Amino acid sequence: MQRFWFFTYRCIIFPFIYFSVIVLSRFNSKIRKGLKDRRGLFDKLERFRKNLGGSEKIVLFHCVSMGELQQAKPLAKKIKERFPEIKIAVSFLSPSGYDNFKESSEFDFKIYLPTDRFKNAEKFFSILKPSLWIIVKHDIWPIHLKACYKNKIPIVLVDANLPRKSKRILPVAKSFFKSFYKDIDIIMPVSENDAERFLMVYPYKDRIIPTGDTRYDQVFYNSQIAKDKDIPHLSFYNGKRVFVSGSVWKEDLQHILPALSKLLGEYENLYVIIVPHEPSFEQLDYLYRELDKLKLNYNKYTELKDTQSERILIIDRIGFLAGIHKYSYITYVGGSFTTGVHNVMEPAIFNNPVLFGPKHNNSFEAIEMVKRGGAFPIDNENDIYCLVSSFLKDPQKREKSGSEAASVVVENLGAADRIINYIEDYFRNI
Repeated sequence: MQRFWFFTYRCIIFPFIYFSVIVLSRFNSKIRKGLKDRRGLFDKLERFRKNLGGSEKIVLFHCVSMGELQQAKPLAKKIKERFPEIKIAVSFLSPSGYDNFKESSEFDFKIYLPTDRFKNAEKFFSILKPSLWIIVKHDIWPIHLKACYKNKIPIVLVDANLPRKSKRILPVAKSFFKSFYKDIDIIMPVSENDAERFLMVYPYKDRIIPTGDTRYDQVFYNSQIAKDKDIPHLSFYNGKRVFVSGSVWKEDLQHILPALSKLLGEYENLYVIIVPHEPSFEQLDYLYRELDKLKLNYNKYTELKDTQSERILIIDRIGFLAGIHKYSYITYVGGSFTTGVHNVMEPAIFNNPVLFGPKHNNSFEAIEMVKRGGAFPIDNENDIYCLVSSFLKDPQKREKSGSEAASVVVENLGAADRIINYIEDYFRNI
């Protein structure tokens, strides 16, 4: 069956995927950039390998984008601590991961993963010569798997998830993935439930080891850094009652802004920080126009000096959200009126009650926080008004809810340690 699926993928499925990407690149600048940036990929790879010399040992991480990179960081950090002589490279599929990657002590080199053709995959692994390939979450490319397996390079899938309604376990898809997952040495799912489902596509129970999710470790690590570091011009908010609306879309703002109009009128000690999901011209222009309609004055972060003259601050640049949560008293997390809620762990670790819209089933931790009374789904502006009011009136209720939200993160720490404890034999043999 593996031969059948390998032939089908190599001759039919991937050519169709590649043709579709070429067509879409004409209309999507992000896809077009990803293809363009892959030019000269192997020259860059050869320069990196040559500079290292033949004796250097390499571990390769693969991440789709920035989310997976955040999951990779705690594990890469542990590897560097225990085996400082090992070099760590990271490959990306998406420009949003590659372009936003910032040099850090955890990684020594970044590169795009080449397109999934046999010639590309063989060349990629023969030049880089990694001693271990760690794939984060679920970005599996069959020909790269096959080339890696053929070159006797161990493959480990970490932070692996397989949701109950995943298309990977539908009848035909299950046969396809089962044919290629067998090339993986160890799969480390985020939960026992995911581990049970993986048996449907990877029937090797002794090689499925649930270890948890390293996202919790990274969120905790980032929070410890943020606690000791003030964001420029924002120390004003220390100790104040701040309602942070983070990663918000237009669909979120339609409910948030009318509620703010009432709340700011009733609570003189309330301050607001709004962080759009993307500070594009379109999103910011919409936000400014809506605030003007409601006659709500605001400051823009890029124009802020040492004092905050208005009670609303708009963060009109990227890269601040995780640190901003340290100033928050209550937090709303966006995305939950569109495709699904964004990261609820970042505000929760700072003991914040968390609000979000109805679409939050994409997030295990959001569901768990709701069960414990640390997070609250809302449907409209009145829900936001009532919940924020209740927390402002009752600090003990706010403290209890915030503590419950934080406990979901704290109780799930340690995945990076568990993973490296299981696979450290690979590193000792490198």
